[in-house]
Amino acid sequence: MQRRKHARKPVSFASEMIFDKKKVPCHIKNISVGGAQLKIEEERENEYPRTAVLDITPFGRFTVTIVWRSGEHLGVKFHDGLDKMAEVLIAMAVY
Repeated sequence: MQRRKHARKPVSFASEMIFDKKKVPCHIKNISVGGAQLKIEEERENEYPRTAVLDITPFGRFTVTIVWRSGEHLGVKFHDGLDKMAEVLIAMAVY
């Protein structure tokens, strides 16, 4: 049983996570207006910071909270409002 409020859609977008003044390549595996699942392209032994910025070129930069981690995968929650993220998802769908 999933606990998500919003259905996620599978996507395949290259992006970057920005934290600790460093850009780390990642890949968006699925996304919804509330959050996304990412595959991080860097192994990291220590914990990720709780808050980061997800840069989805050409759609913008979005502040996120990292809510879970499993190996190279992260689950993030968007800070932006649902209306804003709905606009982003529509733009991604027609890109």
